[in-house]
Amino acid sequence: MKASKTISYYDQNAESYALSTKKYHMQPLYDLFLEGLPKGGKILDAGCGPGRDSKYFLRQGFGVSAFDASAQMVEMASSETGLFVEKIFFEDVQFSENTFDGIWCSASLLHVRQEHLPNVLRNLSISLKKGGHWFISMRHGAGEVEESERYFNDFSEEKLIDTINQVGHFNILHVSIPNFLKSRQGNSFVVGIFKKT
Repeated sequence: MKASKTISYYDQNAESYALSTKKYHMQPLYDLFLEGLPKGGKILDAGCGPGRDSKYFLRQGFGVSAFDASAQMVEMASSETGLFVEKIFFEDVQFSENTFDGIWCSASLLHVRQEHLPNVLRNLSISLKKGGHWFISMRHGAGEVEESERYFNDFSEEKLIDTINQVGHFNILHVSIPNFLKSRQGNSFVVGIFKKT
């Protein structure tokens, strides 16, 4: 995601972006993701944005680690959650093996360039415990796009499944295009939940 235009967009539009994401009805996806995770387990909010989801997971009693590449998002998420939120790019992520019970990537991996994505996914998968859940949402579409001052790597349901199969050692728990989840520009999202075997 080391595209300065994309990061600059979020740094310059952090407040309006945060307000727009609060309207999303995430509860059905939270429930699917959290089902079966151990009470008090540890979740990584990868590309956490302003901290909406981290805050929810904390309220449910989970331990949360979070990071984002935008300095303004890091500041907002830290203020929102009380967590130490790390400023880091996906391409630089290196966590210890078997650290997390769940990884949450909500509309964040969609900014990782296709050429970097396989390595990013491998590094994230290493940090997930066996039996852990991985949530991924990508903008629905095809190909790599520069739009609205940002880079997007758009996905179909088939591409998401194929991509996770290439990482290996994951069962598919859920893949869909929820009709209740739309971007500010009206784009749909492909969501998937995968269990590490």
